[in-house]
Amino acid sequence: MSLHARLLPVALAIAIAPLGVCAHASDQAGSSNQANTTGQPDKNRQQDENALPVRTLKVRGHAIEAEVASTDAQREQGLMYRTDMPADHGMLFVFEQPALYCFWMKNTLIPLSLAFLDDRGRIISLADMQPRDEYSHCPPGPVFRALEMNQGWFDRHGVGIGDVIEGTAE
Repeated sequence: MSLHARLLPVALAIAIAPLGVCAHASDQAGSSNQANTTGQPDKNRQQDENALPVRTLKVRGHAIEAEVASTDAQREQGLMYRTDMPADHGMLFVFEQPALYCFWMKNTLIPLSLAFLDDRGRIISLADMQPRDEYSHCPPGPVFRALEMNQGWFDRHGVGIGDVIEGTAE
């Protein structure tokens, strides 16, 4: 079989695949009581199954609802591709071992502030990060956790280096 003949079915599958996605998306736009008969995974159900656990943290009397990213895949995904984050919400990155974990903003669309935390949840360093920036923001020493919030959150709430974020070590 020639190379062209072997690649034709693959090319057709690639050309047709987006039509299936569009059809599925338009099915989702219908009534919420409508059964999923497309044979494709239910996107809403899939999002719920992939939802990260949420933990309430506290610092200086302020509550934070933080999604917890504790696996390699969750930490790698982080807040990429999100277009907004509610006020007083964030993402807590939990690591198994203390190390110099660096963060960048490739594919992250919202400006963030990052707090690097020691084993007690004490902030040892802060960084402001710009959307889609590939600069690596690294802590000055090994960290156990990192907390991303909407940019400026720590400043607006009077939270700084040395403050302890409660609930991070659970």
